[in-house]
Order: sequence, then C-alpha cells, then structure tokens
Amino acid sequence: MEGLINMEKLISQIHRKRLKNSKTFDNFVLKEFKKIMKKKEVKQNNISKKLNLLVEINEKYESYNIMHPIRIAYYSNLFFKINIDLINLGLFHNFYEIKNINKKKYDKFLGKKLSDRIKILTVKKENKFNSKYINKFYKKLNLTSNIVKKIKCLDKFDNLYNLKKNPDKKVKIKYLEEIVEFVLPIVKEQSYILFRYFVLLVNYNKKLLKKI
Repeated sequence: MEGLINMEKLISQIHRKRLKNSKTFDNFVLKEFKKIMKKKEVKQNNISKKLNLLVEINEKYESYNIMHPIRIAYYSNLFFKINIDLINLGLFHNFYEIKNINKKKYDKFLGKKLSDRIKILTVKKENKFNSKYINKFYKKLNLTSNIVKKIKCLDKFDNLYNLKKNPDKKVKIKYLEEIVEFVLPIVKEQSYILFRYFVLLVNYNKKLLKKI
C-alpha cells in the first residue's frame, strides 16, 4: 500500500512538471531514462544499440523528434513493470511514420516481432481523421497484445500534453473525440492510475478549448 501511495505521489509530481515546462521535463526524463538503461535486464538486451540508431535518425530527419519515443519508453517503466518489449516498442512505436524511411532496411535490425508491432501502431497521416480508417485501426488494435495497447495509450497520453500547442481548434476537437471514444476504454483496462491522468488531461484540454 505504501509503495502504491509513493508511486501516485511520483506520478503527480511528474504530471505537474510536464504541464509546467516541457524542456525542464525532457531533461528530467533523459536523466531518469539513463538510470533505466543501466539496469541489468536492459543492458542484457542491447537496447543501447537501438537508441544509437534513433540518435542517428534524429540527426538525419528534421521531422523526427527523439524525445517523444524516449518519453514513451520512460512512461512504460513508470506506469507498468519494467518490460524489455515495452521499452523497445516505446522507442520505435512511430518509427515507420517518418517520411521516406526505408522500412525494409530496418526490419531485419529491429526483428520481426518488433517490426510487426510497429506496423500495427503506424497510422497513415493522410487518413488520421478518416472515420472508417480510424474505426478499422482501433478494431485491429483491440485484437493485439497488451504490449501494443499499452504503448498506444502512452503515445496518446504524451500527445495530450502537447495538444494545446496545435493552433487548429477542429483538429483538437477531433483528437479529443478519438481519445474519448477509442482510447479511454483501452486505458481503463490497462491501468487505473494512467486512466485517472488521462481523464485529467482530457478535461484540461477541453477547458482550454472553451477559451478559444
């Protein structure tokens, strides 16, 4: 019980940090993620090699932001027990969404299991607000493993903090509708604590919308 209370306090502190200053929060995440990388089970799985690849990609592609996947990998250790598959997928969940990325080139390096999971999570940007496509996407997602579902939840969780930066009100409304209809039910079955913070962030963004 004490461990749970301490974890809730930590998550609450992290939530406030993320809302207050994203750059300061990213520095905090990098520091904490380095600690995770030093853990024995993480070292044994050569995740550092994969992280080095992401650093190279970050330098090569302007549209890619390495901090987003690092935050997802960090969240996976915060809300769930440390899991190598979760960390790997967190780091690469949006890898195939990079424009002009050579999927065949990296399939072998990442391995079939990880590549297949990334492909399930990959959203075609031109269809991201197409209702038929989104329905089909989440129908497929609901049939996948909990590893994939958890990373999708954490991806949306991180995006909710950045939604206020989007200047398009219609996009914000559609995004929140997607969260409420498709994502919240998945979050609720994966983590009660994560679900609570999702609800806080949805309400936070709805309040900001009223001010526009």
